Parts: sequence; C-alpha cells; structure tokens
Amino acid sequence: MVYCFLVGKRIIIVSFGSNDGDGAKDIKKAEESLALLSPYPVSYAYTSHQTICEDSTHKSLEETIKAEKECEILIMPLLIQRGSQYEKLLALNKSCALPLLGSKGNAERVAEIINENLERREGLRYLIIAHGSEEVSTSEYKVLESLLRDDISIATLKGDLSYKDAHIEEKSVHIFPFLLTYAHHAKNEIAGDVVSHFEEQGKDVSLSECGLLSSFPSLIKIFEKNLMSLLEEDVLPS
Repeated sequence: MVYCFLVGKRIIIVSFGSNDGDGAKDIKKAEESLALLSPYPVSYAYTSHQTICEDSTHKSLEETIKAEKECEILIMPLLIQRGSQYEKLLALNKSCALPLLGSKGNAERVAEIINENLERREGLRYLIIAHGSEEVSTSEYKVLESLLRDDISIATLKGDLSYKDAHIEEKSVHIFPFLLTYAHHAKNEIAGDVVSHFEEQGKDVSLSECGLLSSFPSLIKIFEKNLMSLLEEDVLPS
C-alpha cells in the first residue's frame, strides 16, 4: 500500500528543557535524531518556563503552538512518563506520541536495555533514581522495576517510591539517575541528598554522572519508534 502525507503539518519535539550546558547538548542530540525521521518541518519547544535557552530555535510550548497555528500539529514528547508535563501536552488536544514508558512494550524494551548493559556483581545493588511526583502515580516505574533483574531497584526523589524508604541489604550501591540528562536534579538532589542518604547508612556509594541519553544511548530508538507510530497513525491511503 502506498501512503502520502498531508501538507501543512508540523512536528513539535517537546522536552522539559535544560539550562545546563551538558544537559542541553544531550537533548539537542536526541532532537536531531528524531528530526531526521520527520517528513514534515520540525519545531522545538520546552515546557519549562525556567529554562534559559540560548538557542533561538527553541521557544516555550505556548509560543511555538501560537506561531504554528496555521499548521496541523503533531507532538513528539522527549519525556519519560505520563506525568504532569505529558498531561499538559494531552490537554492541547493535538496528536501526541507516547513518552518513554508510555506502554508495556516500551517498558519491556527499556528493561531489556538496562539489564543488558549493567554487569551483575556480587554485593552490589544498582539503584535507579527517577524524579517521581507527589501528584502523579508511580505505576510506570513499578511496572519497569518488575521487569528488571533482581539486583536492580527503582526509587524516586518524590512520591511513594521515595529513596528514603528503599531498603538495601548490599554493602555497595551504584546509583543511576533515571533522568534524560545529568542536569539540575541529578547534580544537586541525586549527587547530593541521595548519595549522602546511603553513605550515612554505611554504604559504599558510586554514581553515574550522566543522564539516560548518555548512559543508555540505545533508548533513543524507543523515542524514534514512538515517533514512527505517531506518523503511521497520521498517514492516509492514496
């Protein structure tokens, strides 16, 4: 079957954004990878109003939507879960792709990538720290944890999976930020509060000083798959 795409459409790739130089570079690399797959013009937007953006190609989500009001918009989120930022996108009533953990199949692939890339070591517990939320369910993280090896756990900075409630028997803990980039929350809360919390428990703590897009670069393939699914829903038979 042959498909054609309608004209007058635009994809907006949306992320929370980062005013950290290294974090912004990771986001830009992911955006470029996704843009290569788009048959439509691409715009970029941040949902965070606190983000200081030196790149003039990025605007706030509201500004971008307003600038593209003559186009039919498809939204590609560079987000991890169905949290408040994703709900903000759905509220626009535009066609929107899934976030990273937006389906059981996605969670299975994320778990597979993590399981394959972390070497099992006796006496070592891997602890993945996500941001979490006090308002939004952590069910997606619980599903992911159920798919991970028994030496890998997930905890959050906020919400009902708080790292403060994590019980770890192993002497050594290696922490991975489950954030797209190693920016503000990772450099301050995880490298500071979380590491200190487990050190105070007498653990030997190590930390990966990079975000998901750097620690597990093949995760971009899941975002690409989400974009392709959005495009497949959009095509019309000719």
